[in-house]
Amino acid sequence: MDGKLVIIESSIPPGTFKDFVLPIITKKSKLGTSLWAAYVPERLSPGQAITEIQKIPRIIGHEDEVSGTLAKSLYQKIVNSKIFITNSRIAELSKLVENSYRDVNIAFANEISLICEKYRIDFAELVKVCNSHPRVNLLNAGPGVGGPCLPKDPYLLLNPTGSKKIKSTIITESRKINDLMPHHVSDLVKTALQAQGKSLEKCTVIILGTAYKADVSDTRFSPSEQIIKDLKKEKCEVLVYDPFTEETFGGKKIDDFNLDIAKSSDALVVVTDHDEFKNLDLKLFHSMKQKPIVVDTKRIFDSKKSEQLGINYISVGYNIGSNSNGIEEN
Repeated sequence: MDGKLVIIESSIPPGTFKDFVLPIITKKSKLGTSLWAAYVPERLSPGQAITEIQKIPRIIGHEDEVSGTLAKSLYQKIVNSKIFITNSRIAELSKLVENSYRDVNIAFANEISLICEKYRIDFAELVKVCNSHPRVNLLNAGPGVGGPCLPKDPYLLLNPTGSKKIKSTIITESRKINDLMPHHVSDLVKTALQAQGKSLEKCTVIILGTAYKADVSDTRFSPSEQIIKDLKKEKCEVLVYDPFTEETFGGKKIDDFNLDIAKSSDALVVVTDHDEFKNLDLKLFHSMKQKPIVVDTKRIFDSKKSEQLGINYISVGYNIGSNSNGIEEN
């Protein structure tokens, strides 16, 4: 491998670059003389890769200064932002800590949303009020955490290469909370159907979205998978529509959400906030069986407008009638 600059961008457990990667690639080459290597954690989001690869600062981790300098010269041709140079262990940790930070903060929002349901207040209204404080940034709650990074990176952070697992209550409990959310969404659907006196095995539920985030085709660790499995376990017929992917997680794929589909359904669950879904006409839901049930986990529809149209509007952190406790802005 002489004459090569090797760059690792994948998320890896701390210590992997120095203790595993370097011994392999330097068996016949000398690091810093005939071979150079660096760890540069990826910092981009699917659907925004071209923009973010240029604008977001990059971190270069190395075990010799020459490799760090060469890697920096390469990324300066790509990145129009600041480049930080550090040792490989800090670079490895940075990616995992960043994603764990996001996971923990999402879990806190999800936990507060569950508390809001107990108090019968609207979590969205609470967020609006709390975030008026300059040092508070409460995130949105939702159906769970998906994608290739957040569900696994906290575990990588706590499992360093060649060492014992590290204990962290806040990180592991946050993972449990976020993994619980798809089950909670399933329970919201089942409770709403049963409140109408319906037998679950005779109900048809439409799932909008199996991708883990808006306007992408990636379905890895999508909350939809567990929601669909839960509903199928209750013998519900589950219809699935996602314009970006063919994945149904065992549900029956439909090519569109239209009047005929609405007429045959008992409830609709928004799991992914694709732009196409945001443009749906709420009046379409009137054709659903009995009082329309919409479980909008992404808050893409206006709750007050939905209820004015006679829709049984439900979301994570939103109980029926909770908007009566809403706070008006002056």
